Amino acid sequence: MNLNQIQESVDNTKTLEYNANTFIVANHEENGKNLYINFNKTNGITCLDFSKANDYIVFCYDSIGELKSRHYAINGKGSFMILTPHNTIHLVLFTTINKIKKETNG
Repeated sequence: MNLNQIQESVDNTKTLEYNANTFIVANHEENGKNLYINFNKTNGITCLDFSKANDYIVFCYDSIGELKSRHYAINGKGSFMILTPHNTIHLVLFTTINKIKKETNG
C-alpha cells in the first residue's frame, strides 16, 4: 500500500480522540469506514479489543508518526485483543486493502 493509496483511504476514515487504554473496535465501527485513533493517555499499554469486529490491518505509529508495527486482525467475528505501547493507531478495513490490490493489479 503506497502513500497515495493510504491518503485516499483517509477520505473514508473516521478519526477519534480517545481517553482510555481499552478500545472496543466494534463499538466505533461505521459502515465501510476505517478508524484512525489517537489515544490521549500518557503511559501504559493500549488494548485493542476486536471482539465481534470486522477484519482490519492495524498500523501502529509512535509519537512522531513513524510506523512501528503492523498487525492483521482477522477474526471472522471472533474474540481477541492486541496490546501495543503505541498511542496512534490506524485500523484499515481488510476489504479496503483487497480493493486497492485489485485496482493496482488490474
